[in-house]
Amino acid sequence: MQKMWEASEQLEALAVREDVPRARAIPLCKTCSLAGFCGHD
Repeated sequence: MQKMWEASEQLEALAVREDVPRARAIPLCKTCSLAGFCGHD
């Protein structure tokens, strides 16, 4: 339960951010239908 609570707090923190956090590309990015919009191409 504690892990779920901590995960919900992380999601809440992400929800209030105005910017998109940086993320690394994963192999699935090449087949993703949103690849053209996310900046990893």
